[in-house]
Amino acid sequence: MKMLLRSRTAEKWVPMELRPFLKEEELENLLAKSPDLLPAEEGQQQIVFFRQQVTLGQNAADLVGVDAQGGITIIECKLHSNPESRREVVGQILEYSAQLCGMEFEEFSAIMKPKSDDNGTLIDAVQGKAEPDWSEADFRSGVQKALADGQFRQVIAISGVNDELKGIVEYVNTHGRFQLEILELHTLCHGDDEMLTLETYAPDVKPPATLTFKGEMGKLVGDVPKRILKLLREEAEATGGSIREGDPAQIYLTIKFWGIAGLSAKAEQGALRLGFCATDAVGKALKDQATELFHNTFPGVDFRFWVTKDSELEEATRLVGRMRVFYENLHRLKQGQQVVDQGTSSAKS
Repeated sequence: MKMLLRSRTAEKWVPMELRPFLKEEELENLLAKSPDLLPAEEGQQQIVFFRQQVTLGQNAADLVGVDAQGGITIIECKLHSNPESRREVVGQILEYSAQLCGMEFEEFSAIMKPKSDDNGTLIDAVQGKAEPDWSEADFRSGVQKALADGQFRQVIAISGVNDELKGIVEYVNTHGRFQLEILELHTLCHGDDEMLTLETYAPDVKPPATLTFKGEMGKLVGDVPKRILKLLREEAEATGGSIREGDPAQIYLTIKFWGIAGLSAKAEQGALRLGFCATDAVGKALKDQATELFHNTFPGVDFRFWVTKDSELEEATRLVGRMRVFYENLHRLKQGQQVVDQGTSSAKS
């Protein structure tokens, strides 16, 4: 691509020369100083704050950003000449996403602390850039939801995209449960004048059929699985929780007790399969305690339960009662309170 430049008073067009990025830090610094350079597509919010070199596990993500609603964006920067700008960069950005998934807001806020202000916090940084009607409570809720669901915007910023990377991203976006984006950047200059070109590449994917409670109910065979799934929804709603549906990226319903998303429900071959995920339930910090509590409550169970058309209704109902008590104890664990035995729990039985 050739770019020409002239002033309004000049007759002659002059070519602008490509000025290649020499270090990946240049890409990183450019985006960190100007978050608005990352295009906000339909349904996306503009990033208001980027933190550079965010330590996640044994490595560090180049950029992790947040928008005013709590959405999270991860960016990995690569030069076109770097051999890692092909398949390795995809593995890196997925690794960082896995490290963030299940993290609690307090831990995320700590690793996102602004480097330029010893006393500043993530909240301070966002509030300084957000609109006057910005809500801290909504922001916290948005961040926590993104962390719990593992839903992040994942962007590879590169100084020249290659066909191999495009092919990998297209395959991942078509066959995976998430979407990657490529942001290609070039700088051109002439004298003191400088131009930046931006081009995004994010192949559209056709989402799978929307998951619904009604749809899963229709796949169940027999009265018992249907009554148990309905009872689980009632018990979840009684604690201020819910069953999440309608997210095309999900392959199962997510049941929340006390706002804790750790139980999945899915109709498989007419039966109801329930699965527990300790990390999603209480975050990585309390994963071991949650796992121990699960094993104490459900001895010999490998985190999965099956309710079939041949299951005894009374036994399956008792399972729901134990699950309700178990989640009350998880709620206590998150609040720093003492867990209680099933027999002494305040939850109704």
